[in-house]
Amino acid sequence: MPKVTTFYLHARRQQILDAAVACFARRGFHESTMLDICKEAELSPGAIYRYFASKDAIIEVSCSDAQKTISSLFDSINPDSTAINNIERLIDRFFGALTESNALINTRFAIQLWAEALRSPRIATIMLPVISSFRSGIESIVEQGKQQRSINPEADATGFARLLQAAYEGIRLQGAVDPDVNLRTYVSTLKQVCRKYLLTV
Repeated sequence: MPKVTTFYLHARRQQILDAAVACFARRGFHESTMLDICKEAELSPGAIYRYFASKDAIIEVSCSDAQKTISSLFDSINPDSTAINNIERLIDRFFGALTESNALINTRFAIQLWAEALRSPRIATIMLPVISSFRSGIESIVEQGKQQRSINPEADATGFARLLQAAYEGIRLQGAVDPDVNLRTYVSTLKQVCRKYLLTV
């Protein structure tokens, strides 16, 4: 029997995750079944259950992957740059992702996830590390800027991080339902607001 490579296993796992996200985005969690995911992925139930025992398991892995993605974005910031430049760079990267080909599907999936978290304490618990990783990353940049005296020392790092996250999620939601949303304008305005708050002494 040929040896199954790590690359093959990762590709098959991603194939299932992508199919599940498409199903959840289209029909929601409760209306989507594991059979729907099998059909979307063009795989047998046995192949699906080899990787994931349930829909909740798929959601949990999706959240874990999202957290890793967020962490990788923060790991890539320039430690030699100013805090405000790093924040603007992150704004560009996060909002830039909303223009990618799979952005709408991922956004619809995220909306379903937020709604499900209101119903299910388990899903809410799974989501919290993803939410926290974004916020803590922004907080760290602001606190570093305050130490370097490039940021207003009175700036509330936690409050700013929560507001920036709320702006991102809110604009993302608007873009999912309103085709006239101009992301470029939003990004420009958001950067101005950030600079006004963080740099005003």
